[in-house]
Amino acid sequence: MSATSAIARRALRDSRTRTIAFGYLFAAVAYVNPVAYRHSYPTVEDRERFARAFADNAAVRLFYGTPHDLLTTGGYSAWRTAGILVTFAGAWGLLAAVRQSVYVPVYSSLVRDAHAAGLAVHPYTFRSDQLPEHAPDAASVHRALFGVAGVDGLFTDFPDVTLAALGRHR
Repeated sequence: MSATSAIARRALRDSRTRTIAFGYLFAAVAYVNPVAYRHSYPTVEDRERFARAFADNAAVRLFYGTPHDLLTTGGYSAWRTAGILVTFAGAWGLLAAVRQSVYVPVYSSLVRDAHAAGLAVHPYTFRSDQLPEHAPDAASVHRALFGVAGVDGLFTDFPDVTLAALGRHR
């Protein structure tokens, strides 16, 4: 299995899980709203009082939009469910965007497999003037390589930087 296909499968599995969870959330809100409305406002008089209470409420209109036909369960459900779900969808999208902007390195089993086979791993070539895209500094690259990935050494054009890092990490 290649690293690319493993990452693609993981992304598909994660997105499928999030999409299913989001679908269940939508279904629950779409079910609960009309049931709660029918239970809370069983008569036309109750629904008229409710509609009058919200008719001039600017905050409610801003959050849920302009109400239409609050005397029926369908009118209430369309208004309220849409307002809630638009808010959830916006928050969900914002969280997804933030999650995508945070870089989390993915480590394969290459080093572990090489060590299990009795091999040493020495990546080629570390350059402190050409760091990986998401690496803030050379020390973080050394921590990732030696501390997390577990390499045995590395080839470098900057031995002073690597020796300094090894002094801190070993």
